[in-house]
Amino acid sequence: SALAEACGEGRLWVAADASGTLAGFALAAVLDDGTPLLEEVDVLPSFGRRGLGAALVAAVADWARGRGADVL
Repeated sequence: SALAEACGEGRLWVAADASGTLAGFALAAVLDDGTPLLEEVDVLPSFGRRGLGAALVAAVADWARGRGADVL
């Protein structure tokens, strides 16, 4: 599947609570020219306003910087 492929390639991040319940995820892609891209980020509403989305975006930004991208 696309998610399994992304996971294997290090392009999928997940956020979970202390019990292991999935709270959200971020999915990145690499464009044909090699440019990294944040494709999707989602956090369940019940986990909103806890900084999880921001942490997921920051993780993808770190990954993109590691690939040589300029990240704003």
